[in-house]
Amino acid sequence: MDIKALLKQKKSVKSSITKLLKKTEDEIRELNNVSLLVRKNRFLELRTEIKDIFNSIIPSCEDRDEETYCTEKDDILDELEAVLVSIDTQLAPPVVNSDFEARKQNSDQVSVSSQSAEVKLPTLSLPIFFGATEEWLAFSDLFEAAVSNNQNLTGAQKLQYLKGSLKSDALKIVNSLSITNDNFEIAWKLLKDRYFNKREIVSSLMKKVYQFNTLERRIIHTNFKFDRF
Repeated sequence: MDIKALLKQKKSVKSSITKLLKKTEDEIRELNNVSLLVRKNRFLELRTEIKDIFNSIIPSCEDRDEETYCTEKDDILDELEAVLVSIDTQLAPPVVNSDFEARKQNSDQVSVSSQSAEVKLPTLSLPIFFGATEEWLAFSDLFEAAVSNNQNLTGAQKLQYLKGSLKSDALKIVNSLSITNDNFEIAWKLLKDRYFNKREIVSSLMKKVYQFNTLERRIIHTNFKFDRF
């Protein structure tokens, strides 16, 4: 991609970041945990996008502009880091002030832990999802059949199975969620919001079909050349 296209892309992503920063600043106190996690995930995506754009611009720009772009990149990343810290702070549990509340909280945590995080779950043959959009439908159908629709499992147990079935970028989306009954639905919604995009799924599948057909034509062409000798 040439420098003009990169600069145009930078302008678009930077505009999206600015709008979302303003929106989050106005709404952060009213957002519930699900909305905060969705917002956090979007900021992480934008951070990756803007870093990739600047990493392409800087090696291609004039030497006199390099420092300017580096400073701009650092300023944007600092803003994103600040809002991510604010979201994490908003998600953090309230500080316990009294001994009684502390003992009660510890008791509740032990109860949840004994029922969920420390439970040794039976081994299930589950698919592994790395974050490829075109693989989401197959993964989600199999996981729902084996785990999500299983009435004998608690939400915490389902979340344990889910985390064990995710790798790479997909795992990063839900990895910060603690193993509790309520968090399974939050985790599943985050994944669906990120990967259940019909346009992207169709585009990815069409790309694979095109690549397969191209490879098949090359193989046929190569075999034809050998057959002539």
